[in-house]
Amino acid sequence: MIPAIPAEAPTRGRVAPTFTWRDAVVGVILIIASLVLAAVHVPRHATVSPIDEYVYIDYYAKVMDQGVVVRGEETGSYAREYLACHGVRAIGYYPEALCATEGEGRDAQYPNAGYTSVEAYTPLYFAITRVLAAPLQWFGVELTDAGRAAGALWLAAGVLLLYAALRRWSVNPWIGLGLGLVIVGSLPAYWSNTYISTDATAMLAGGLMLFLGAELTRESKARWVVGFAVAAAAVTALKLQNFFAVVVVALWLLLIAAVEARRSDGEGGGWFRRWIRDRRSVAALWAVVAGVVTEVAWVATSMLLATGPAADQGIGVPPTLRRLLNDAFKTLPGVAQGALSPGDAGPTGFAISVILTLVIAGGVIGLVASARAGSRGELLAISVLAVSIIGLPVFAIANIVVSGGYFEMPTRYGIALIPAMVACAGVLFAQGEKRWLTPVVAATGVGTFALAMVLQG
Repeated sequence: MIPAIPAEAPTRGRVAPTFTWRDAVVGVILIIASLVLAAVHVPRHATVSPIDEYVYIDYYAKVMDQGVVVRGEETGSYAREYLACHGVRAIGYYPEALCATEGEGRDAQYPNAGYTSVEAYTPLYFAITRVLAAPLQWFGVELTDAGRAAGALWLAAGVLLLYAALRRWSVNPWIGLGLGLVIVGSLPAYWSNTYISTDATAMLAGGLMLFLGAELTRESKARWVVGFAVAAAAVTALKLQNFFAVVVVALWLLLIAAVEARRSDGEGGGWFRRWIRDRRSVAALWAVVAGVVTEVAWVATSMLLATGPAADQGIGVPPTLRRLLNDAFKTLPGVAQGALSPGDAGPTGFAISVILTLVIAGGVIGLVASARAGSRGELLAISVLAVSIIGLPVFAIANIVVSGGYFEMPTRYGIALIPAMVACAGVLFAQGEKRWLTPVVAATGVGTFALAMVLQG
């Protein structure tokens, strides 16, 4: 019989594991690793990332002066000059003459005929990143490079929160360190946190919701219920796709409450009533509502502020059942590949991609298969697997309803699920008594990070 896994330990009213000096050491290492990732790669980025960085740079440059970038707005001279003078990675360079003109009067030579395509985003990520980048600018770092470097802080916050959640489940600190370094050294982190990208917020979103979910399984006091809903609204405001992190933890809490309500079926009052009134269920439902309301409110605001039609990015295709089914099987484990093909980051990109693929696929599927039926570990893995499959198709259908268009979903839209996927691996590793796993996982993390240092930029 498979023994109960450590994820069962944190229950309401029970004291969580005490943080020790080892946790402090691990935390410092994860912060330093995140900063080093940016310090090594940001100076290597001689070109603009093809993953919408051009329009992100435009929003980032404008946010402190005008706040919101709206639909129908033209990109500004700073972003145009930066694009024209640096070129686009994996695509090529612009004529030198275009660099000299700062893009004035050259709309047709720029993406989207010179219009922005980021009106769907609130200014929250861009404003916070400008604030985080300001100290670097004081020391002479160029505006775009300072914003790229600020991605390290988003990443560090995400892996620290993931580590804190793992420790709530009594996962060994060195296993937590290894898994954290696997994330820091991953291709999703490389593409999202060393360029200016709204995806930089994804690890933070996933780590934050997972940590708060862990706290709710330990004690579902009112402050945690409110905090969970507020966090759901905040991460969704940072980027809509972060809502996947909200949904996966909300589903997990609902499943935990349902299982426990069924187990206490003989206590009277009906299991459904106990389930729906459980504070974990309440927290989950309020979080989903908060995320949806936040996004609906922003979409409505964006439409009211629009000054023209949406830019034609040339990526629209007819929606078909085959395409939707293809979207369903992209996230797990395809999200490990990063924004582009692993080969675009050099020969080591494949090795890094394989490592994260094994961790997240093995963690989720292994935990579903091996955890005790009805355990919180099993329910977490089931939640991750379910959202990984249905998340992108549902998002695609919602996009069709709202905008009337469809495009094939990028795997990077699932980055916010990576912390929960990696958490499944942590719980899986912790459920056995194989002590050799601890140094192996720690060494894997160190090796992944070392490989990340030689990625080609």
